[in-house]
Parts: sequence; C-alpha cells; structure tokens
Amino acid sequence: MKELTKGVYMNGNNLFDKYVNLIRKRAWEYSKKYGIDFDEMESQGFLIYCECLKKYDITKSGFCTYLHIQLNRLNDFGLTYTRQRGSLIQDYFSSQDDFKEKNYEQEIESKNDSLSMNELLEDAKESLSDEAFQLLTWIVKREWERKNKRTPTIAMAVKKFQNVSKEIIEQAWNELSVFWNREGFAYYV
Repeated sequence: MKELTKGVYMNGNNLFDKYVNLIRKRAWEYSKKYGIDFDEMESQGFLIYCECLKKYDITKSGFCTYLHIQLNRLNDFGLTYTRQRGSLIQDYFSSQDDFKEKNYEQEIESKNDSLSMNELLEDAKESLSDEAFQLLTWIVKREWERKNKRTPTIAMAVKKFQNVSKEIIEQAWNELSVFWNREGFAYYV
C-alpha cells in the first residue's frame, strides 16, 4: 500500500501529477461559472492544493476526498472576486510603478460620487412592492445579523415577517434579487 509523505508517494510517483487534472477541472468549472480568467482560478486551486498538503490528516479521509472538498473554496473565491469586480488588493499593488502612476485619491473621490444608500432606498420604494421593500430595508439595516450568520436567508425572513406567507416572501426575495442585480450593485461600484 502506498503511503503519503510530504506530497510524494513512497514509490516515487509525484502526488501533484495525480491531482493536477482534478484541480484544473474544478478551476475550469468555476472560471466559467463566474467569468474569471482560468489562470487566476487555476492558481487559486494550486494554492488550495498546497494548503491541503500541509493540513491533511491521513486518519480522517483519503487525500483525494479531502482535496475535492477543499476545492469547493474556489466557489468562495469566485464570489469574492466578482463582488470586487476583479480588483483584488494584489492587483492594485502589483508593482510600485503602478502604485505611483495611479491616483488613488481621485479614484476614492469618484467612488464617493456613486449612488448613496438613501438614493437606493428611494429608488427601491418606487420600483419594488411593499413586501420586497420591507425585505430590502430589513437586509440593509442588517437586522438579520446574528453570531455565526453571514448572509440573510429566506428562512430568516419568514421568521422575521411572521404575518406574511412563505410564498409571498419568496416572490419578494426574487423581486429584490432582480432589482439588486439591475440597480443595487451600483451602490458598491
């Protein structure tokens, strides 16, 4: 039986060669899902692989299973990357010349000219149903936030708005999702 020792099987076969196709396949799936450059996603996959080598415990599962589960973190990376519209910190400070050439104060001022929260809520009040607007204010005020809760859910909204049926909340949630994708993202740009 082969044993895992520092990323290499005891018989001399390189462990990386065995899993590189799995990493690339998962990176390809997530790069297409989020519209992110494949090389960027692949490098994140390789980083996850390196972390798996350090943290892997042979007594808990097989390495392939552990790696496969950990590669789900590519989904989190894709979400974060698209939220930030591809402008990660390492992109801003990739070289000192870029830092000197770019006028960051002007960039920050232009971002402050974007849509304010009050303008967003006024626009939402005009275009959303009452239920969807209540849901938006509940989300924006972060009333759903509790310890260990990172994002609001429909189930949390059903508990909050007990006098409204789950179907109406789901419709409002979908309406709010369309509104946010159409106009709300401007608040973060």
